[in-house]
Amino acid sequence: MSKEIQSFIRTNRREILFIAAGSLCVLAMAILVSFREDRGYVPQEFLQARESAGSYSREIVDLSNQSVEALGQIAAKDEEGNYAVALSIAQDQAGRFAKLKDTAVQLSGQLSQMAIYLDQIRPIEAKDIGKEAIELNIKMVERLVVYINLNNQLIDVIEKRLSGKDELAGEIQKLVSQINGEVNTINSSSERHKELMSRLNDLTGIE
Repeated sequence: MSKEIQSFIRTNRREILFIAAGSLCVLAMAILVSFREDRGYVPQEFLQARESAGSYSREIVDLSNQSVEALGQIAAKDEEGNYAVALSIAQDQAGRFAKLKDTAVQLSGQLSQMAIYLDQIRPIEAKDIGKEAIELNIKMVERLVVYINLNNQLIDVIEKRLSGKDELAGEIQKLVSQINGEVNTINSSSERHKELMSRLNDLTGIE
């Protein structure tokens, strides 16, 4: 080693050590990030919100499925022309609608929380799956709104049929069919959500 280099090292020892230490820190962070990328990463806040969202989603599925039997009874009473009983059955569902609305609000709040931490998920494929799951649940909430509106329309039509408005003949059966269709859509969304979360777990190593 030349005298000039030795002199430079002695004169700038502190600066050289500082640069070396900084380089080691950068290298360590790069290794850590690379390791985290390889094994996957999901923020704890996202996981907590996901768990709550899943609970609300299951509640929505359960509550909407409970109406299927009642819808069948309403359709049967419509065919019999027994609109008083059909109306009573439909009105009994009102409490369920209020609960569904509240649950939908709670679900929306958890979806917003998941969206906040979405960009921190690794690998990218897992983040994309998380995004799809959020969008899927948003659509579920939208279908739930349609479901509730259709049920309100059903009550209105039954009341009018009870008052003797024959021009609405066939409307009850039509609405029952549409409501059942919304229930099926909600169920399908729930099943797809389960598939997405299973895939996200596989990609990120979550057990």
